[in-house]
Amino acid sequence: MRLLLWAVVLVGCVEGGAKSIEVGAGGDALVSGGGPRTTDAGADAGRPSRPDVDAGRGRGPDAATEGGAHDAGARVTDAGGVRPDAERTDAEPPDRLDAAPPPSAVDGALPPPPAPDGAAPLDGSAPPPPPRDAAPPPPPPPPAPAVCGNGVVEAGERCDDGNAVDVDRCNNTCDVARPAPPPIQAFFSDPTPDRPLGPALEAEVFRLIQMAAPGAEVRVAIYEWTNGPTVRPFADALGDALDRGADVRVVLDGGGASDSALARLQARLGADRITRCGGGGATACHGSRINHNKFFLFSALTDGSRDVVVQSSANLNAGQLRKHNNAVVIRGDAALYAAYRQYWLDLRRDRFDLNYYWTALGDSGVKAYFFPRASGDTAVSIVNNVHCDPGASIHVAMAFFEDPRLAVADALGGKREQGCEVRVIIGDYPGGEEPSPGPDVMRVLRDKGVRVRVADAPNLHSKYMLIRARYGDGAAVENLVFTGSHNWTDHALLHNDEAMVKIDNAAVYDAFRANWQLIWDQI
Repeated sequence: MRLLLWAVVLVGCVEGGAKSIEVGAGGDALVSGGGPRTTDAGADAGRPSRPDVDAGRGRGPDAATEGGAHDAGARVTDAGGVRPDAERTDAEPPDRLDAAPPPSAVDGALPPPPAPDGAAPLDGSAPPPPPRDAAPPPPPPPPAPAVCGNGVVEAGERCDDGNAVDVDRCNNTCDVARPAPPPIQAFFSDPTPDRPLGPALEAEVFRLIQMAAPGAEVRVAIYEWTNGPTVRPFADALGDALDRGADVRVVLDGGGASDSALARLQARLGADRITRCGGGGATACHGSRINHNKFFLFSALTDGSRDVVVQSSANLNAGQLRKHNNAVVIRGDAALYAAYRQYWLDLRRDRFDLNYYWTALGDSGVKAYFFPRASGDTAVSIVNNVHCDPGASIHVAMAFFEDPRLAVADALGGKREQGCEVRVIIGDYPGGEEPSPGPDVMRVLRDKGVRVRVADAPNLHSKYMLIRARYGDGAAVENLVFTGSHNWTDHALLHNDEAMVKIDNAAVYDAFRANWQLIWDQI
């Protein structure tokens, strides 16, 4: 039998030529890749299987391609075909060449390591199911409760601005988010003949003080400050801002603050943070009369605002609550803030200078005017810059309009004669050195066709002029608001410390125009 097999093998080698097949002593057919080869059956008898052809260890990288495919369960019998293993009668040894190799042997790659229990196999197949008696995985831990004030919006919060201030863009329970404020806002008191003024304007100033950020500068310059129940909280609010880390300092008129209000401020802020101007009979810082200013400066607020200027017409006393007043809040104008800050520093130095007057233009186009002024009249120059084209208008609400400023009345009357609409509201203050309205002022205005009304109940303490017209060298119609602490008196122009701003903003103009109409209709 063995001789017959050798004969068949030899015939296949001669006729095929492409490969040689060795038959070992146990009858195994061993395929070698490459060209013809001769073997000695006696030499191979009893020799162990070679590692490079052992089917259990791999057949070498070229065996599958160079020698052709070998199907599992088949045996090579001659150069031209195969016969099923079921036809074999001799027992097969454990190392069979024609047994199907593992995929790694064919691919030339090592098999992947086993995956950890419960994990997806590394080859991308689905993980095995857990044992039937395995315990279910524990539920995930509940999320940590939200912490309002940490600056991170967490589950259940609508906002979180990193502080506990209740009046800024996010309240102190983090469930009310407020929109960012506009760069310029206008605020007004709204008294009516049958009820006193609600504290809307004062409430806004108070809210801004509450929002003073730690490390921020807070600067105040104001004429009158009393200690009534509606005003007393301002001293405490400034003290609270100081306690939070803000740098708070105040400049007062030398006689405008009541003793009790001053004592409360000193108790909360310290005497070194309060400057009272004046001496030698005057209570102003630069001028020869009074420090009539009414402004607040905030370098930073907790709502994210920076370089905030508040210019008001109102003092901090209870009597202001029964009068019409206004304020503008200007945010994010670094140049304007710097100008007001310099003015505040000059006030604090308390140096007499009747020719102090200067102006500054902010980044937003807002212009500031600082008094006293030794010569010229700012209000006259403003009126003279108006072009009385069709539709041009001037509306005035002025608490004090006295005869020493008659030139302003002449300028307004002249614009009425040129075709501008001109209407004026004046506060009713008959006492004092000069009555308001001045009798000559009223005569000139009426003689030139200007419509005038005098506010009496409630009285007027605002000081503003509204212009909708081409202005100066401008080719387009502008919407201008001039407002501040400056009355149309000789003291305001020549002797007092005063500040005023010019704003070109349609929305702000419309707000002031509506307030003007409300006052006009009440008279």
